[in-house]
Formats: sequence, structure tokens, C-alpha cells
Amino acid sequence: MTTSAPLPAPAPATEWEPDWDYLARHGLDRSPLQLCFPLGADWHLLRRCRHTGCDRPATSWPWLCHRCASDWREAGAPGDIDSWCASTPVPFARRTYAEHQCRVGCERAAEASGLCKSCASERRVLGLTVEEYLARGRAPRPGFGKCLVRVCPRMAVVRRSRLCLPHQWQWSNAGTPDREAWALTAAAIYTSVDVVPLTDLAPLVVVQVLRGYEAQLRQGGRISPAQVKSAVRWLCDHAVDDLAAAELPPRGATTTYLRLWQQTLPLLEADPATEHTRTLVRLHILNPRYKGGSVDLRDVHAPWVTHLAQQYLLRLVAAGASSARLMLVGFAARWFAMFLRTLPSEGRRPGDVGRDGMLAYLRWLTHRAHDTSDYQLLNDDDRYGRSSPSASCRPAEPPGLCWSPRCATTSW
Repeated sequence: MTTSAPLPAPAPATEWEPDWDYLARHGLDRSPLQLCFPLGADWHLLRRCRHTGCDRPATSWPWLCHRCASDWREAGAPGDIDSWCASTPVPFARRTYAEHQCRVGCERAAEASGLCKSCASERRVLGLTVEEYLARGRAPRPGFGKCLVRVCPRMAVVRRSRLCLPHQWQWSNAGTPDREAWALTAAAIYTSVDVVPLTDLAPLVVVQVLRGYEAQLRQGGRISPAQVKSAVRWLCDHAVDDLAAAELPPRGATTTYLRLWQQTLPLLEADPATEHTRTLVRLHILNPRYKGGSVDLRDVHAPWVTHLAQQYLLRLVAAGASSARLMLVGFAARWFAMFLRTLPSEGRRPGDVGRDGMLAYLRWLTHRAHDTSDYQLLNDDDRYGRSSPSASCRPAEPPGLCWSPRCATTSW
């Protein structure tokens, strides 16, 4: 108790990384950094649209893509879906953005009809079909260049702002700030549900997301790509730099996977060999036979008391003590730390306490026990007596503490 020898430093935290090979087999593309969900894979919920000739993904029953499902509902949702698919042409995509250029030859993005916005508007005014409009030989219109946002591969659709349509909306909703500065920090726009990019996340958050995602895969359940994308976009929109410390909404489908990953991370980082070095020791990590509970040492300000309590925990675990017995160690250490704060130096070193300090601690603890309401209710003829220790308090094996209000003794 009076030695001033330095205490051993706690074991450093292990650098955990996801299993890159396992994730690569489940859709991770490290260059560029994104999660891909191939249609028909058995580890997620995406299927190919059942409409013949449609290559868009479907996320739920009736296993039609969002465009085909919309047309199917407008047709009255016929029961024979396969017959409806065979008799109905595949709908155009709403907008292809930068994937295709105007069929006239304009250096602009094509819409669902295959024409850019200007050509499509002129075609509607003339009342012509797409083929009739193309047969007229319209001269190609000049383009507006690539979108000003550096991470956007689309073409600009507005001459004055030089932004693609989605970024034009975002810029307008942001109050039209300085366009050049805003474009440097604007995030990319992703419209595909079967590809979830991770490039906009902080490096630490990328590792945390992948580790939680890997643990979710190893549990054997199917993954919802839409919820993965919603979770990643929520992290990007809120500029989260640490998922473990982030304040997530208590409910909501958008953050369901985030709450799941956040709860999984502490379990993945648990190491039975170093768990006792924490100030909040989780008993089920020390030994799986403990179903729950923890030993809280966060209020203990003296490092040497924390170290002794941690080493005592290891002895109790090796002896097969109960979880309730282990949690008493935390209570005892915190009571002792409370007494040490009454000393001039707060007992931060063992030499500041000594034998006199320990005797003072017993007197201090006795006075606190005498002040309790349980002790005041005892009668003079109580079979335990006011001045005698409780008969039910037996020395612990290995030695421990008794914190009954009727007994202020210690076997330390």
C-alpha cells in the first residue's frame, strides 16, 4: 500500500480492420470505394425486374422495378403479372442524366425519350414523334460542359450555373451561395440503388461501416441495399466523423442499420484479454458465462485504486465468482475513491494514504454507516446490536468487502 513503484500501463487498443477479402466476395469494390449489389445474389434483397426486357433492379414484391411497378398499379394491379409484363412494353427511364447523350447529337444529357430537354420540348411543340423529329435533321445544339461539382460526372443542364439538374436543385435550396466555393464541397449525386459509394465518408467512419456491415452479413440475414444507402447518405449529410459516438435518432427506417452497426461495434472491439483494463468492464466479455452487467470504475480518480480493482476482478473471475460479487468490487472502489477525495492530496498515490489513511477510512466508513436510516431503525435489543458486526457478514474468499449498513468492517 505504501509502495511508489510505477503501475503497468494498460494494454493498447488493438487496431481492428474489416475482412477485406470477405467483403470483396460480398460486393465491396475498393477502387472506387463502393458497395455493389449484383442482381440475384443470395445475400441481399435485389432481384432483376420480372418485366421482360427490363434490366432495372427490383427491391420487393411484385419484383418489378419502380417504373414498371408504377405502370402496373396504374393498370389496376392485375393479378396475372407475367401476362401483363408480356403484353406491356418496357417503360422508358425517367432520366438518364449523363449516361446517354441526345440522339440528335447535342452535347447534352438525354431524357427518357432519348432527346435532350431542348429537343424534347421542340418536338412536343411541333407535335412530332421522336422518329419524325430525328428525320428532320435538326442541327446539334452546343453543350454546357461538365457539371461544376468536381465529384459529379454529369453534364450541366443550365448555362448560367453550369450545374447538372440535381446539383442545380441543391444549390437553389442552399440559398444560391457562391457557386465556385459551394461546388468544391458539394457531395456527389447517386441515383442507383445497387451501388452505394463510400467515398464521401470520413476514413474512420468507412472502417466502422464496413465492420458493422460485415458483422451483419456473417449473421446470415439478407441485406437491404436501400437501407444501406439510406444509412450511408445520412452519415454524409450529417458530416459524422465517428459512428460510435454519433447521436442517432431513436427510430426511423433511414437509420435502422446505423443503430444496428453502432450497437455491434463495441462487441467487435471487445477482447477478453484486455477488457479488465477498461474503466467500464463488461462482465460478459471477461467470461461468456456472465449474461450481463458491468463494473463501473469511471468515478475512481486514483490510478492505483483502479489498477487494484482491475486486478482483483481477474482473481474473482479466475475463482468463478458470481457476477454480483464482481460488481461489488466496483462499488467498493468507488466508495474508497470517495473517501480519498477528502484527503489533501486526494490520495492519488499509495504513499499519500498509508496505514493511518486506511484506519481513517474505516472510521469514515463507520460514521457513514451509522448515519444511514437502516442503522437508525435498529433497537438496543436487536440481535445484531448497534456496535457489533452483522452475523450474516462473513469474510469473503478471496478477501472482499462487506457494505451492509449494519456492518462497517472490511476484510482487506
